[in-house]
Amino acid sequence: MASLGKITNSLISGVNENTIALANLNFDFSIIKVEAPKEYTALGKALGGARRENAEYGSTHRTARKLGALFEALIPPIPGIVAAYGKRSSQIIQTPGLNPSGNVEHHGAFAEFVGADATSIWAAATSGGTTIGIHLLACMLARAFSDPAQATSVWAELVSGRQCEIMHDAQSPMLNLVQIAAVNAANQQISRDDLRRWDASAMVGLERLLKGEPQSVTDGAILLAISAWHIFPNLIVLGSQTKKIDFDDPVIPPEGLLTIGITTEREGNDLHSGIYWSVALSHYRYYGKPMQATGKADTRLTMDELHLVALGSLLRTWSAPRAQFELSAQWFVVLWQCVCQVEDSLQPPQWLGVIANAALQFIEATGTMKKEYSSLIDFGYRRGRNFLAKSSLNNSCVPWFGLRCRHILECLSSKDTEACAIEYMRQLADFGGLRPDQALITYISQGEEAATKVEVHTYYIAVIQRNPAVDETRSPSLSNVPGLEIDSLDPKAKVPSSSHAEGVDPKLRMRSNLFSQPSYWKHCSWTNTWQIEEVQYVSGEDPLTIRPAPRKFNGYDGFSMRHLTLPRQLKCYHFSRNENSPLSDCYAVLPDDLGWFLAAKPQFNKCFTGLLDTVRLYITGFKDGDQEKFEKATTQIRSGKSAPLVDMNEAISFLTYPGNKPDCKRLNPLLLWQYLEGSDSCDPRSSMEPALSLMENERKQMLSVSASLSSLAFAQKIYKNLDGATVSSSIVERGIYDAKWGKKLNRAHQFTKSTVFSCIAMMETGAVNLDAIKLDHVFALSYGDSLFVSSRLLRDPYTNVPDHAVTRIVGNVGRPGLSLLVPPTTEALVRPLSSSYRAVNYELFDGNREDDFKGTTLHLSFTSHEFPLDYGATGIIDHQVFLVESIISVHDSGKWVADLDVLKLFAERNDRLSNSRPCRRGICQHGDDARQAALDEFSTIDTWEEILDTPPSIGIIRAHKNWPGRLAASIVPSQKPADDDIVSDETNDPDNGSPRLGSQRAVILENGEDTCWVCVHRRLRKMLAKDTPSQVFLVA
Repeated sequence: MASLGKITNSLISGVNENTIALANLNFDFSIIKVEAPKEYTALGKALGGARRENAEYGSTHRTARKLGALFEALIPPIPGIVAAYGKRSSQIIQTPGLNPSGNVEHHGAFAEFVGADATSIWAAATSGGTTIGIHLLACMLARAFSDPAQATSVWAELVSGRQCEIMHDAQSPMLNLVQIAAVNAANQQISRDDLRRWDASAMVGLERLLKGEPQSVTDGAILLAISAWHIFPNLIVLGSQTKKIDFDDPVIPPEGLLTIGITTEREGNDLHSGIYWSVALSHYRYYGKPMQATGKADTRLTMDELHLVALGSLLRTWSAPRAQFELSAQWFVVLWQCVCQVEDSLQPPQWLGVIANAALQFIEATGTMKKEYSSLIDFGYRRGRNFLAKSSLNNSCVPWFGLRCRHILECLSSKDTEACAIEYMRQLADFGGLRPDQALITYISQGEEAATKVEVHTYYIAVIQRNPAVDETRSPSLSNVPGLEIDSLDPKAKVPSSSHAEGVDPKLRMRSNLFSQPSYWKHCSWTNTWQIEEVQYVSGEDPLTIRPAPRKFNGYDGFSMRHLTLPRQLKCYHFSRNENSPLSDCYAVLPDDLGWFLAAKPQFNKCFTGLLDTVRLYITGFKDGDQEKFEKATTQIRSGKSAPLVDMNEAISFLTYPGNKPDCKRLNPLLLWQYLEGSDSCDPRSSMEPALSLMENERKQMLSVSASLSSLAFAQKIYKNLDGATVSSSIVERGIYDAKWGKKLNRAHQFTKSTVFSCIAMMETGAVNLDAIKLDHVFALSYGDSLFVSSRLLRDPYTNVPDHAVTRIVGNVGRPGLSLLVPPTTEALVRPLSSSYRAVNYELFDGNREDDFKGTTLHLSFTSHEFPLDYGATGIIDHQVFLVESIISVHDSGKWVADLDVLKLFAERNDRLSNSRPCRRGICQHGDDARQAALDEFSTIDTWEEILDTPPSIGIIRAHKNWPGRLAASIVPSQKPADDDIVSDETNDPDNGSPRLGSQRAVILENGEDTCWVCVHRRLRKMLAKDTPSQVFLVA
């Protein structure tokens, strides 16, 4: 009171002692609570007890009062906005589905955190009209800056600047009451944590419009405001055509029109198009120059919408023209249809299905939805440069998965994997400009004879040779020449060879001169089988000693020829790979004349092959500059960027059924599947391994995109079970190409709890990229208006719920940023035993299943121990990702019983016992004596004291169909100390050290009314035969 009197005297006398007196004032702002405007009444009633207590008397209320007093002089009277915002907030919080009520039956320990968190709204409403204005500003900042750290830094800038301004004005000899309150508020400390919490719970918050006065927009602030406050006036939009958009919002008079005729897009830069604020932040980092922060409205996307955005991003990565969006979408659809033609045992690539389904959505859409989907695709095209692949690496990505490259299409149109590998070599030879007498293809495969180990060597012509001097119609058929196989790619293939005619019937030899000048040499092959006698590796010598295996040819013009003399295999005396060239050095000789080369015994000094070295392209006759030209040409073709891409319509024709054109080429679905999915050497379906080895360069460039699409498919599987969950649009610019949770995926998409939470963290925030290994103990995640909880914490313990399953609940734990809930690292506490001898009874079990734990409830609380988790942002003041130490405790009729070690729920152990009857017709044939003998093995447990103590036999905990009670009862027994540690209340005191845990086990019995206790007892004994604990509890 002395201070107040001194201030009053100073004001009257004009003595300039204001600063000293005001500095001595330390009001407790929490004691000042005003009546909330009537428009906010419904909102206040919808708040849970803990949230309302915090809003009216807790830290959030104190923060609201401080900020209100600090900025009171700057906030104009806005009764219309205050009333309209109150009505709209009350409407939203009363909307079914948007603000569900928490209840123990569905939400367990998280019940009190369910529902929309309107704490800061009610705190502002109970702190005065000025404070509501500050809350509305908080709404705008929260909407403008999707990064909570930036939003908090903006608040820090505002508070710091306002405090300096007030202290400067305090030097005036005369201060009014508002200025006195402001000076006092300026001396109050508003911690950054208070600002974070104030900003975190800011929900969705124009005065003249509300009075019915038409207004026009001159900047983007008012648009941001109506979006953040959910107040929607009717609009007149100026452009090439003037449009009137009626929202018919009841809180705004119909004559309150808002005219929009501005643009906020910066010329030549579409990254910040739309509504944005740009500020310099000096309170963002601990050290460094003030940074420029641009805040943009962060919209939320459904997973289906994100897939359309991904389609646009992919088209941008491949530099597809906007005019071909529709045609490109058709290509994805027919590609998916083609690859789905594989046998049922092969799973089509799910990563491709994600993008193909988005393309199909776009194709089938009409009207307004077509425009909406086009906008989403265009958004990905403009903003998603980094979404699927780092923009700096886009030039290294082979476009269209390589499926608009001629050589890949020709290869994948082959009948089998061997033909695919050979066609790839032929495409390289042709594109590299090799002559027919320069190249030979060899393919080595394992024979099928069971008795001996054999190799099948096949030689192929690599390059076509044309001789138009001879009429093609006069050329004889070679289909009956022994040892010569006509390539299935061209049944008209012909090869001249005098050696083939040796030892052949004279009639055939007379026709052999016609083979010397064919009109068209097509790709032909000759095959022989070699039996391996010995495998030895000697430097400088052929590593394999082999001999021809006998071959028998039948059916030529009625003649039978046995033991045909065949040429010897190609000898490779030297082979070494070159790191600086796609070609390897070699010295290989073909010892017999096949009639394919000018030289009788051609020698090869260069070779192209894959990592498996099953198929080789041998080259000879390089002249000056030829090798460099070949290397450059093949490198370009394998990058997919040299030759013009195949026309889109032709590429689509490769993927569709031939229809009335049986001669048209179509991709082999099995080869296409293996090309897209890759091959595992341990997988029996890896028959395409040699061809994939050759295509390694093209596939490596494709894998960066397919890996990102695999991550997107993984996220889609997670989010389809998260009812109502959306993702941040910021992820589009940030990208998922380097998602740490995505790098741990394989073809089977192995789900783990930690990878699921890592994925959700990134999708929710649009920025946070956490290593899954750091999240092993996380059991819940809170961000924005969502709580993501491990489903095992919300289900009966008998239910077979995967450990990675997560359930979304509308609500949050009231903490800023991203909160990852983890249990304490120390042993969970259990209350001491009662010293009363009347505390337990352990009556004999009568066979009735009932619920005697109706008073059991689960509660979530926090230990105040939290520690930041590294997510790549270093040096910032307001860390946004925290591991929050959390406790789920058991209460019995409001009294604490124990804290749960929730990690025991995720231990892999078979502790479930079925209630089914295995006997005939579902009727057990046990007599009364057997039933009574089984019942005598059980002791009834109907209280928590009886659980914590030691029953004389198998304890049967009667919590029938009460999942929270059964969940708690399945964990607590294993936390009990061993019997020899239990002496008195004092020995269980935590201050006396941690007691030793006993060998105690809880088994969960399936819920059900009809129970045969003889069968249950027998199954229980069989379950415990190999692992007999000191005490067994049956949760019934």
